[in-house]
Parts: sequence; C-alpha cells; structure tokens
Amino acid sequence: AMSTSSDASKGPWRVTLQPHIYEPFMQYCPDRNLRWNAWQAHAQRCSNYVNKELETGSNLENIRAYRKEQAMILGYETYVDMSMETKMAGSVENVNNILDSLLESARSMQDVEIELLQRFAAERGFDVKLEHWDIPYWQRKQKWSLYNFDEDKIREYFPLPRVINSLFNLCSQLFKIQIVERSDVHTWHKDVKFYDVYDESRNTPVSGFYLDPYARQDQKIRVYDDAGWHISIRNKCTVTSTDPLSALIFNFQAPVEGRPSLLSLNEVGVLFQRFGHSLRHLLTKANYSEVAGISNVEWDAAEVCGQVMTHWLYDPHTIQAISGHYSTDEPLPEDIVKNLQNIRGHMSGYTLCKELYLSKLDLELHSKKTFWRDIVRELWPKYHALPFDKYDSHPLSFTKIFSEEWGAAYYCHLWSKM
Repeated sequence: AMSTSSDASKGPWRVTLQPHIYEPFMQYCPDRNLRWNAWQAHAQRCSNYVNKELETGSNLENIRAYRKEQAMILGYETYVDMSMETKMAGSVENVNNILDSLLESARSMQDVEIELLQRFAAERGFDVKLEHWDIPYWQRKQKWSLYNFDEDKIREYFPLPRVINSLFNLCSQLFKIQIVERSDVHTWHKDVKFYDVYDESRNTPVSGFYLDPYARQDQKIRVYDDAGWHISIRNKCTVTSTDPLSALIFNFQAPVEGRPSLLSLNEVGVLFQRFGHSLRHLLTKANYSEVAGISNVEWDAAEVCGQVMTHWLYDPHTIQAISGHYSTDEPLPEDIVKNLQNIRGHMSGYTLCKELYLSKLDLELHSKKTFWRDIVRELWPKYHALPFDKYDSHPLSFTKIFSEEWGAAYYCHLWSKM
C-alpha cells in the first residue's frame, strides 16, 4: 500500500491493484472487509461493473473472432489447432488428456486443503465460511504455523549479491563456465551490469548478458508478481561470427539505507528460472541463428531449462550455499531447510487447480464460439472448491493470452514443468 500523507507510518494508505501491492495486502490485511473490497476490485478489472469506458469484453470477443478467422484462412478448424503446430504436445487432445489426468489428483487435494484451512481458521476465531478473499490471508498464517515460515524473515537470508554469486558458482560447476563482470560496457542505467560468459572451448567470451535487477518507479512495467524477463538481443551465428547476447530484467527491491536487496524465496526461484532460460540462449552450440538457443523451440518445451534450474533451489546443499544472513552471514535455519519441500508443496492442489483452470480456459476460449462468461461458469466448478462469484470477470484482464503471445498456449507453463 502507498501512503497518501507525509508520514508513511500513519497513513491513510491507497491500495492499488499492482501485483507487488495487491498480493501482500491480501496476505497480511487482517480486516476482512478491506480484503473483500480489494478482491472485488481485482476480480472486476476491465468489466462494465467498474467502468464501461474501460470494459474489454467486446475487445475480447473480437480477438477471439479474428483468431478463429485467421485459423480458418490457414486451413485449421480452430485457433487452438493452429497453435499446436508449434507445440511439442502435437494435438489439443494430448493436452486435454494431460490436464484432465492432473486434475483428477489435484481437485481432491484441493478439497482437503480447503477443509484443513477452514478448520485452522476456525480454531483461531474465524467462524464463517472461507471465501476467495480469505484464502491468501489464512494460507500465509497456516504456512507460518506449520513450518515457521515467515516471508519477511526469510528475505534476510537471501541478499541479492550473494544469491547471484552463488548462482554463478553453481553454473560454473554444472556447465564448466565462468561468468565474469565487465565494467567497460555502456549500459542504460547505473544499476545495470554486464557479464561475459567463458567456457573451456576458447579464451574469449562465448556470450554475454546484461543484468538489470532493480525495480524503478515509472520506468519498468510491473505486470505480474513474479515479473522477470529474459530478452534475446542477438543469436549465435557462425556465418556472421556473432555470439549470443541477452538481457535479464527483474523488479527486485533496490538496496535501502545501506541494506542490500533482499529476495523472497519466490523471487529467488524467479531468478533461477529466468537465468536457466537465458543459459539456453547463451550456451547454445547451434551454428545458425534460426535454430540457436530458444529460437524455433516448441513453446511447451521452451521453459524446460528454466524449470530444471529452479529444482536446484530445493537441493539442501544448494540452498545453504546461496543463503546467508545479510548482516551476520548466519546460514538459513535448519528447520527451514528441512521443510523446503513442504513449504513448496503447501496448498499445491489449490495452486495447481488454478493453473489447470487457466490453461483449460485459454483452450476453450480459443476453440469455442460460446460467450466467455458461459465458458467460465461451465469450467469453474470442475476446478475450484469455492463457488464462482457472479461479478468475477477475470478473463477480461487475462492479458497473457489476449495481449501477449500465450493465446492457446498458456498450458505451456505447466507442460514445461513436467
């Protein structure tokens, strides 16, 4: 939340729907009415319930129609069928089979998780039924109760400079490379650093990348709570003697009052995932730019390298190596290390069902002519233990599939993890 007065500690505060503000607010705000207000505003984004001038329902339907027309012109029955041409899955039937098989296990897990969370909340005086706006708040409390997991305390053990150096050391051991900072490269901001990547094949760099780690107000987009980007600037090509070049852009909190940037466990995971994705580009052995790195890789396989790197984060030796208290250098508490897998899997059925639902929603929106709200009403009870709110208009702000490149491809995020 942002204070609207000169004294930030006293308020009043304005809560926006930016993920880095909205998500923590929903997790920490003890006032249920305020959480309800924030959730309603978030769920009704881009709908005529809020502002008819900003309503995107007609745009959504137009995009669906144009994509359907495009697919038919190119000889496909639906936009989803056309999308499968660039996917490892091969057909929408294969995708649906996998999603349905995952749902069989995840849905029953979600029911149990919600029941346990309801019981946990009731034991602490919460005497009404859990709703959507209650889940983040009680989920955080339950995680702390079960595993002594406090996100703010955990941050103190992941100072960004240490995490980056340890990540580079891990990559050096795994891939026999050396990552060396170079100071004579012009960058677009004083916080941006440039690194050369060396391997055993030659004495000159095989690739290079920029690292822009910190959020900058009004200069960087903050769209998702895990916002981080790998940008391929130049592909490898032996014909033109060019080496791979990329940029890694993040929105981590900048150092404050002499204290380094401190990462949450989720942010450390984002750093590992994006860097693993970038390594596929930087360490490519292909000779031609059209097939080098991540170029022309099936979309549902494109994130595999990033996901593999993320798994290293949950190796006890790795987590001990990259962590250390920013002021005392004390290691991450042993109980946290032992509970990492439990922390990772906390309410995993609930989380997986949400991702399965969004994947299925994307496919349905791009394969049927049915009005979007009718599709939502049909799918919702199959994937969610909590009832659908009649004002919920989340597809209207589903930017990943309508204003980005993930239309009929959202399932790729899950596919790459398997």
